[in-house]
Amino acid sequence: MRTQFAVALILFSVLISLPVLAQASSSSAPSCSATTINMNSADQGNVSPGGVNSSDAVAGSFYDLVTLTLHGFTWSNGTGNLYDYPGASQTALGGINDAGNSVGTYSNAQGQSFGFFLAPDGSTKSFSIPGAYSTSASGINNVNDVVGSYQAAPTAPSLGFLKRGNKFYTLQFPGAVDTYPVGLNDLGAVVGWYYDGNTEHGFLEYNNSYAKIEPAGASSSSANGINNAGEIVGEYRPNVNADGEGFSYRSGKFTSYVYPSATYTGFRAVNRLGDRVGDTITGFVNGFLWGPAFLLKCQ
Repeated sequence: MRTQFAVALILFSVLISLPVLAQASSSSAPSCSATTINMNSADQGNVSPGGVNSSDAVAGSFYDLVTLTLHGFTWSNGTGNLYDYPGASQTALGGINDAGNSVGTYSNAQGQSFGFFLAPDGSTKSFSIPGAYSTSASGINNVNDVVGSYQAAPTAPSLGFLKRGNKFYTLQFPGAVDTYPVGLNDLGAVVGWYYDGNTEHGFLEYNNSYAKIEPAGASSSSANGINNAGEIVGEYRPNVNADGEGFSYRSGKFTSYVYPSATYTGFRAVNRLGDRVGDTITGFVNGFLWGPAFLLKCQ
């Protein structure tokens, strides 16, 4: 474990150098096999993974295209189960760690959102940024640090946060209008995306230093997951007229991935083994864009 952390620290010193990132190039995808992530539900809906742990247990969100209701879900070994926070009008789950603890967001009837922890035994604990109007939790690591975003008021800009124990730290990409941290690893390296007033770009934050994470020439991007080896996954548009593709960034190189027959592909998280989860668009269901979610193992 110490060796793995040392390697990751060396990688981060390279990642935070923007000139190095600008020179990184895309490469062809390796040999991969995908498993569809399905829910135990008769309703048709969109499955959006939020996190995957070292046992390939997945947490995420299921949007019911009949009732237009958002539910959380957990999935493992081919079995998925929906989850709703008690009394909430909408529920979403994000990251999940190796102990099976996950984080998510629920909203009340007034539209306010709150973060929460969900333990493997089903117990929950709600939390929010002190004084904030809304709090959304998206990522958790193995020491139970959490990242997400918050708004001080309904129309206020979105700022990122890092929660360590009972302390909250604000994260904001320099010059950004909005900042949305999505995932983090055990070293405390955070990835996400920011809005610059025109479009979205992926970023990495580590020890209060920020770097843009985006393939050369891309029109927009989002960095959604990072593991302890420093591999970052997300999505990008090669140009303004292109559909979204998944990407992995490791050892100075971006690798693209497009799910078979998909017009859109995005990676949402990566575990310590390099297994990734993502979602797609392949067509329409009930008039809505739809596509399968997947767990991807690559060699």
